[in-house]
Amino acid sequence: MAMRPFALTYPQLMNQALAQGLDEESLRRMRTAYELAEWEFDGFYRGQGMSFLCHLVRTASIVLAERQPIHVVMAALLHALYRKEEFYGARNGQVTWRKRNRVQGVVGKDVEALIWEYRHFPWSTEEAMHRHLEHLETYGERMRQILVVRLANQLEDYLDLGMIYRGASPSRMEREFSYWEESLLLARRLGLVQLAEEMDEAYKAHRTTPSLPGNVLRHKGGVYKLPDHHWLYEGWVGELRNRLRKWLKPTQEKRQTFSEDGNGNSWFDSEKIFYELTPWKEDKELISLAKECLEAYRVFQKEVVKEAFHPNPAALEDVSEEALKAILDLGKIIHGIKTNQEISNVVIFSLQEMEKTPQGREAIALGKKVDEAVGRRLRALFDTDRELLIHNSGRFWYPPGGYMGWHTNIQAPGWRLYVNHAEEAGKSFFRYRDPDTGGIVTSLDSEWNFRLFRITPKKVFWHAIYSGTNRFSLGYKIELKIRRPLPVRLLKRAKSLFTEAGVPS
Repeated sequence: MAMRPFALTYPQLMNQALAQGLDEESLRRMRTAYELAEWEFDGFYRGQGMSFLCHLVRTASIVLAERQPIHVVMAALLHALYRKEEFYGARNGQVTWRKRNRVQGVVGKDVEALIWEYRHFPWSTEEAMHRHLEHLETYGERMRQILVVRLANQLEDYLDLGMIYRGASPSRMEREFSYWEESLLLARRLGLVQLAEEMDEAYKAHRTTPSLPGNVLRHKGGVYKLPDHHWLYEGWVGELRNRLRKWLKPTQEKRQTFSEDGNGNSWFDSEKIFYELTPWKEDKELISLAKECLEAYRVFQKEVVKEAFHPNPAALEDVSEEALKAILDLGKIIHGIKTNQEISNVVIFSLQEMEKTPQGREAIALGKKVDEAVGRRLRALFDTDRELLIHNSGRFWYPPGGYMGWHTNIQAPGWRLYVNHAEEAGKSFFRYRDPDTGGIVTSLDSEWNFRLFRITPKKVFWHAIYSGTNRFSLGYKIELKIRRPLPVRLLKRAKSLFTEAGVPS
């Protein structure tokens, strides 16, 4: 079967759309999507030396050739918008709800939703491909549309021997070839027979092509951006100019805000102190990383720390409302387990001990991946001009009967996030005292929970935990860095100009 010709430029794409008989409104929406892509990806290139915009146009052309709805074609034209840090156009390189709102205003909610879900869509592993094949019959229309865009992107990657020219590492190609057959089967089961044949042809070309001369390969691997070629941007003069522009740009401290659902519905209340991040439960990438990490912790726990737990028959009493009332009546302030070890029988994973075993080192490495993923999401969640400092605040295992009594963390103010996994839903809980009403709130654990709360001396946040099942917890402390006085900031910026810009001393 001959490979279909696909568009690489705007005129070619629109000619294809006209030939397929798209109506005027569809053509207008396609042009709008192209103009957004043109703006967002201007100056970016792929490792094989082609402009990123050409990659987007050809991916959209493949989807259009498969007669997909116009909003799917538009999503294909913008599919990488949220996937690369350089394209976010947002604070700290993260996707904020304001960014999503702007995209929705340009291309519509239907298109933006597909782009957002594409960003979190599991791919690039045999496990993910097997899962798609296993559950394909249960997938709704949107999931199938994301699969079409994913397969189109995969074909575009391999057209023109692109992966060879970009100097892609053999390990990456071998990984992608490992689920080659699954990709083809997935395309066929979606009814994309010709697309499957074209993917097969492109894959085989990479397998059978003799080695290309080394002097034609790019060896760039990923995405890159060319610098501006105006003389003012060259060398240390250009660096100095850019830094001066940033220096003189007015900065305004914004009120701290959050967006829980990512759709522009800001739910931050300056008086509120506790949040359940329920949308994170649907974050497939984060859940996948956390599962892998916690499985490694379970292996370490079973083989190394299985004797470290000491049951307490009075555990439930120690986290009761009556126990807290007694503490308050005495006027006591309990900081936490670091200063009051007697309040808990939780098993704490020590990094020093974990470094001594292969199982522990593997768990630490996987934990770092979770830390990075959590950090990215927290920086997107906190909408502030201030720098976020995110610290690991403990890895805990609560066996059945495990608990942590009432405490406040008052000596370490700031925000806390806990990623919790319970083997049995409804058998463990997080309990806290509402600082405003004095009422006791019990939040039962589901399989996964992501809880964010604030520690402040103004409103003491008493909380406790109990588990009747195996429960694992990853803790994070979040601080908003205090802005230095203006003279100090100006002096620091001036020093950085002359030490980092390469200015002769």
